[in-house]
Amino acid sequence: MATLNINPGTIIKFLEKTTIEILEGDVEIINQESSPSTNSYAVDFNAVDCHLTASSDGFAFGDGDYTMEFLSYIDSESGDWVQSGYHVFLETRSYSNGPGFVLYLHPEGSQRTLRLYDQAVGVVADIPEALSVGVWNHIAVTRSSGIVRFFVNGLLKAETSNYSSYNSQDLLINAGYDNRNSNAVGKMSNLRIVKGQALYTSDFSVPSLPLTSQGINGTVVLLALQNKTLEEGLTAVNNPTIVKMS
Repeated sequence: MATLNINPGTIIKFLEKTTIEILEGDVEIINQESSPSTNSYAVDFNAVDCHLTASSDGFAFGDGDYTMEFLSYIDSESGDWVQSGYHVFLETRSYSNGPGFVLYLHPEGSQRTLRLYDQAVGVVADIPEALSVGVWNHIAVTRSSGIVRFFVNGLLKAETSNYSSYNSQDLLINAGYDNRNSNAVGKMSNLRIVKGQALYTSDFSVPSLPLTSQGINGTVVLLALQNKTLEEGLTAVNNPTIVKMS
C-alpha cells in the first residue's frame, strides 16, 4: 500500500465533489456538493414571479422544534435578484395571521449569504459564501430545544440560540411576502418541512433518493415529485415547470 506524506494546510479536492483540508493530525471536510438521484424531478422556476404556495397550521411551529430541508440549484448569479435585493427560498412572514420567518440568499458584494430572518428578532444567522452556483446544494435548517442549526450539503455551518414563536400558517416557496419577484432563475426539489422534530443536529449524509414522509411524524409539506406532479396542498403560480434532475 502506498503512503502519501501531506503537509498540514493542504487542501485536496476529490472527483466525488468533496474537498478536505489536512490539519495537524486531523482531516476536516470543508465543502461537498450534493448529487441528487437522476430518477428525481424538480420544479424549475424559469421566470420572474414563478413560485409555489401552501397553507397549513403545520407551518406554525410555535417555539418548538422543526426541520426545513430542500435541494436548490441556482442557474446563475446574475440577474435581478443580485441587483435589487435577495432570493427567497421559504417565506412564512405574514402581517395578518402571526409572526413568521424568511430563509433567503442575500447578496453582499460578491458574497452569497444564506440568511434566516424572523419578525421577532430580525437576523437569526448569516452563513457567508454558503452556496455554489450551477450545482445542486442541499440546505437544511433545524431547531432543537432552542438551538437553530444550519447545514449545507450535510455539513454543520452555524448554530445559534433562538426561541422565536412562529404562528403564520402561509408558506411561499421561491417568493417573498412583500415582493413576489424576490426569486432567482433556478430549481428546487426534495423539500420537506417537519413540525415538532429536528431531524439533524450534527453532520449527516445527504439523502440521495427522493425524500419521504414515511415514519416521520409532523411532516407538513413534501416536494418530492416522484410522479412528476406536485404533491397535494401545493399550488403553482405563474407556471413553473417540472423537469428531470441531472
